[in-house]
Amino acid sequence: MVPLMKYLVLLLSFMLVLPTQAETSKVPVEIGLKSVGAYLNNMSTFKANFKQATPGQLDVHQGTFYLKQPRQFLWQYESPGQQKLVSDGGRLFFHDPESDQITQLPLNNPLMRLLTKRPIQIPNKEFRIAGYASTSDHIEVVLAPRDESDDVGGLSRVVLSFNRHPLSLAQLVTADALGNETYTFFTNVEEGQELSASLFKIELPNYDVFED
Repeated sequence: MVPLMKYLVLLLSFMLVLPTQAETSKVPVEIGLKSVGAYLNNMSTFKANFKQATPGQLDVHQGTFYLKQPRQFLWQYESPGQQKLVSDGGRLFFHDPESDQITQLPLNNPLMRLLTKRPIQIPNKEFRIAGYASTSDHIEVVLAPRDESDDVGGLSRVVLSFNRHPLSLAQLVTADALGNETYTFFTNVEEGQELSASLFKIELPNYDVFED
């Protein structure tokens, strides 16, 4: 468990503070969104260390995230517990080594669909643009369900933050229907590198199936 002061400092480092309106970039929204869309659609592989925190919870989760198109990804949690969330492109599994339990989950998570569907569209039929800001160093895109009275797969808001030089995904913020937020911060990003197919495979003796 992380000491409170260390947690607060870490969480503050996750929150990408955008500048005031006077300091924001003059780049038109359409051009910024076009560059973000091109970046995501041209991304063949993505590997990064991540730290993940939720306000009100002291545990900070750390690990490595791997993405390989089409629709293969792995969230490899290394602390405080070793768990994994892995998609082989057609199925999604959660593996908890401590209990030696594997659970199959629905592969319809709107967030991962947003990042892995080809072509990637921002906005799309599920999400509208709820906010946009850019500086000389960062771009932030805020997405919300098209129907303001609804949530998409339990998500009421998604914030994608990018470094601009070069353009790279830096931070992901998600909020559920109750407003609870999860901050994921990416470091040591590697893109376009070959990723082993074995990363996205999982041994399946017996496993549970969870359906919506």
